Amino acid sequence: MADDVCLQIDNALNAIVDVTDKGRILKKVLKYDVHETVSELRKLVATLKSNIQETKESNQRMAVEVKQLKEAVLEEKPTNQPRQVATSSNCHAVLNSRGTAAFATPCCENETIF
Repeated sequence: MADDVCLQIDNALNAIVDVTDKGRILKKVLKYDVHETVSELRKLVATLKSNIQETKESNQRMAVEVKQLKEAVLEEKPTNQPRQVATSSNCHAVLNSRGTAAFATPCCENETIF
């Protein structure tokens, strides 16, 4: 699609140049100005094409990086095993799979501390 647009722009610029070349009444200075403007527009279109290509390549590189990061995150399996939390009493608290702490000794069984 972008190539079609560039081709249409190029055709339009060529038409401007053709009209300018065929117009015998136009002054030399005006013809020169039109040719210079068309030349500048062609340079700008080439720069835009280059920028679009660089952006596409950058987006592709970032998409690959995002895919790799997603795969890396998915490979990390969360541990559902309880972790021990230090307390100041004889009872010790254990973090359950929901991330909340519960006492693990019979003296304080099933009490949630936070």
